[in-house]
Amino acid sequence: MPRIAYIGLSSPIFYDYNNKAKKTKNDTVSSPNPILESPFGLMLLYDEIWFLCKSLCPYNMRRLPYVKFIDQIYPEIDFKTINAFLYSMDEDKLSGINRRINPLSSYSHFQKALCVDSINARTDNHIHLLKIGSDFESYASSANLKFLLFDIAIMGYFNDILDIKIELITNSFTNQFLSINQFNNSSQLELTEALTIKNIPNYLTKLGPYHPIIEEAREDKYLLDFRKWISSSSSNLDINEVKDIVEEVQHSIYCKKEELFSNYFEPKTYYVSIGKTLFGVSIDFAFPGIPGLSAVPSIINDIINRLSSSELRWQGFVSDFDKMYSKTNK
Repeated sequence: MPRIAYIGLSSPIFYDYNNKAKKTKNDTVSSPNPILESPFGLMLLYDEIWFLCKSLCPYNMRRLPYVKFIDQIYPEIDFKTINAFLYSMDEDKLSGINRRINPLSSYSHFQKALCVDSINARTDNHIHLLKIGSDFESYASSANLKFLLFDIAIMGYFNDILDIKIELITNSFTNQFLSINQFNNSSQLELTEALTIKNIPNYLTKLGPYHPIIEEAREDKYLLDFRKWISSSSSNLDINEVKDIVEEVQHSIYCKKEELFSNYFEPKTYYVSIGKTLFGVSIDFAFPGIPGLSAVPSIINDIINRLSSSELRWQGFVSDFDKMYSKTNK
């Protein structure tokens, strides 16, 4: 079973309006190039990367053999119906959550951390209206709860209806929504920490984050084993086993960084990962016209409760932001 990352409407942290990508059929206006928070982490730790549509994918990643576009490979999905539950939500409640979390409070910090100045980028956290599938149109933003909920719904649809396990890739803005409540289970927290892969190197150019050297690193034995292991593991993981394999992966990434990445990348284009993923979780939603998903009394409260419950397992590539930020700005 391949390990699949999902990049949705909430996933890219920024869009570069100075260095635009080639326009796709999804673009209704201009075509800013998406900026991902942890692109090398995606390419190293996942077998495949599925974008909701091509306009959400950085330009120089669009032809990679392990990159796919959901609206192309699953044209039968009714995105409009899946999105319908958003319009039944209490707008005031959603707006209140947006204001309370204030995900844009660290906007300038993340710009600096991601080295966007090195490519003379003009960034924003949102993109214009996109046409996705046959009749669905939507904006995209890394700092709006509605788009995060839509992406969680897409993940739930694939996991529950299509029986395909995909993992939603979040970012430092959306993580603030997902941290409304903290995990109560101490062993869950321990597992979360152990599954964190720190200091994955990243690279950014005007065309996007890809560099051909990543292909050699993707074939590293420990990374191949890690992707296979994390995809097949159950929720009852032995913490010592987790720590052992994570240490091997971190060492392997460090070696690749020293052997390969440092020879190709200029320091000003180099940064470490700060993002997380929401690790494949089944979520029940009330979708009109879609069989197999159970109804819930309150869709908003259900989502918030599930996001903060100990049922969720986190996996990602996260570094301590304060430490990373201080290094970036020395």
